[in-house]
Amino acid sequence: MANVYILSPIAQTGGIEAIFQLSNNLYKLGHTCTIFPMKGKIEVNGTSALISEEKSSYSHLYTKYKSEWSSHITLKEEDYLIIPEVYIKMSSNFKNLKCKKFIWWLSIDNAFAGFDKEWSKHSFFMDGTHYSFGHLYQSQYALNFLEGVGACDIFELKCYIGEEFIKNSFTQNERDDVILYNPKKDSVYWEVLRHQCKDVLFTPLQGMTREKMIETIQSSKIYIDFGSHPGMDRIPREAALNGTVVLTGKRGSAINSVDIPIPDFFKFDTRDIYNGRCAETINAILKNHNKYLAMQDYYRRVIKMQERAFENAVFSLWGEG
Repeated sequence: MANVYILSPIAQTGGIEAIFQLSNNLYKLGHTCTIFPMKGKIEVNGTSALISEEKSSYSHLYTKYKSEWSSHITLKEEDYLIIPEVYIKMSSNFKNLKCKKFIWWLSIDNAFAGFDKEWSKHSFFMDGTHYSFGHLYQSQYALNFLEGVGACDIFELKCYIGEEFIKNSFTQNERDDVILYNPKKDSVYWEVLRHQCKDVLFTPLQGMTREKMIETIQSSKIYIDFGSHPGMDRIPREAALNGTVVLTGKRGSAINSVDIPIPDFFKFDTRDIYNGRCAETINAILKNHNKYLAMQDYYRRVIKMQERAFENAVFSLWGEG
């Protein structure tokens, strides 16, 4: 039986849900998993202990996943410590802990927020700190980056979409000429398209319960995401499963055909948005939604297989307890 500890921010995001998914799968295999809250002052005591100022439980954020938490953990050499990529700035503090340590690259861009140089020049790589850690990647985008900077001990650990989006996935119902977008990911381009597509309603996916979000997606035709795609984002997958045609930019994980395996016809650079080519595509989709939806069948099949792939990856890394 393995004892696995995962550092985690306290919030509700796709990356943090992935942490709870891992916890749940580890328990299914007979291991223990403890989530350590990264809030307030964090003390690294010698080579074995981590202490957080945070004293209140936050496991209620994702009650459908089995999890435990502690603000004071003592690590043995045979234990595993998993550190989300956003904490590589603290990696020198964790480097000397006498346990098995992994960075989980749930994104790439977010890891280097505020670092204005070439990412490979970050001290984490330049001083060789990355050799003290194994690396788990959540996207092909992350794998390509890690291989490019010469990281070793690289393993797949991609997250999956929650069952509520699977079991409620779409039927061929009537849909409105509505384009969905995520204002946290796209603060500019949807406005450009709104002026080009004057008779179309643009609706932000924000401030909704999951039930309301599913209902909104299932009554709309298109989801656009021209954001940075720092990892294999959840909302494009959730939208695709529930019957929207997904359009993306050509940044981050959206560039490759593994993380978002849709034809290039549905991916646009900035020039395409401003010159009207994207708007032309949108109008064509609105007129013949089923035709273009069928062109993304493969993407939906891939998404539905990701939970099994995740379970297989966890088993490959830890086996049964």
